[in-house]
Amino acid sequence: MNRKQAFSLNARILSLSLYPERAAAMPELLSSLDEEQWKLWVYYSGKHLILPALYYNLHQNGLISCLPASLNHYLHQVFSLNTERNEKILKQSLDLNRMLQQNGIQPVFLKGTGHLFDHLYAHPGMRMMSDIDVVVPPHQVLSAARLLMNQGYFSHKPYNPKAFESSLHYPMLVHEDHVAGIEVHARVLNYLYDGLLPHYPKGLVSSRFHPDVTILSMADRMVHNFVHTQLMHSHHYTGMLSLKDMYDYFLLHHKGGEPPRLPKHQSAFLAYQTSIARYFDCRVIQPQKKASFTYTMLLARHRASLTFPVILVRFHYFMVMILQKYFMLPLRSLWNPTARNFIWSRITHPGWFQSHIKAWKRLLKKK
Repeated sequence: MNRKQAFSLNARILSLSLYPERAAAMPELLSSLDEEQWKLWVYYSGKHLILPALYYNLHQNGLISCLPASLNHYLHQVFSLNTERNEKILKQSLDLNRMLQQNGIQPVFLKGTGHLFDHLYAHPGMRMMSDIDVVVPPHQVLSAARLLMNQGYFSHKPYNPKAFESSLHYPMLVHEDHVAGIEVHARVLNYLYDGLLPHYPKGLVSSRFHPDVTILSMADRMVHNFVHTQLMHSHHYTGMLSLKDMYDYFLLHHKGGEPPRLPKHQSAFLAYQTSIARYFDCRVIQPQKKASFTYTMLLARHRASLTFPVILVRFHYFMVMILQKYFMLPLRSLWNPTARNFIWSRITHPGWFQSHIKAWKRLLKKK
């Protein structure tokens, strides 16, 4: 089993959430996998952070018996632990929401936490999460951070006030008694994409299941999903695809209908949706009468990221990162004052060079 085969199989399993009738064709395929192939499947699935969602879909569709008994037990443990963790995260988020509201701050929950509050998934244990992301009005970010620190939260990374103008969020705050860190955002998207969603969105909605909790509208969540996974992480250049994010979009589109248009990034947006439609075997976009060159190239990058040797994919990724950070960013700073702030506030901050080198070392060691 190679990366593309595992990717395609996992997309088919995840698609059972909306197309359970497809389960009838899967027992023969799953039963044909040997021990080595299952090991590779677990490895590739784990990298995409989708093992709990895969387990739930297999279990709900009567396919769990097609897996080796030891793998079944392992996945059950992963799912149970993730469910327990997410329940703690939801309680932590409700406490956070209550505390901030009592102090005149209205948080908006983003990404996984927002999805959980809106019951996007059939079960809360399906989504793997690392932290809690909330956005508050920019002028209240420091007040929100101080309130959290008064409750025992702390950051491993010092706050740099000079970098606030170009920062997406306050340094992550963690607590010894809570499972998730909290990122208090000053904006939903970084400064390069401010025009796509405002700093503090206007199209907010209350969760249907938690009326006191505020989340992004469905249309804004679809835009956020695409911009965060493809543009902000430069995956529209590297061609990398995240099944976790694609699955979120797959479910969002089913509940939210047609997404808005993004004129400046429409080719990349359409390519992302096309890859979701291809691997999940569904329609999330209208067929294109005439494909642009950019759209065609992006689809080719998506395929290449799954078929080229890993060493070439990693080389391409590092070249893109170097070009973006050390050539394009300094060039952009010539006319963009926020980009200038991004560079100057960091290189003049004590300890920045050491932490920057450590970050590169971690990235290079990552498989």
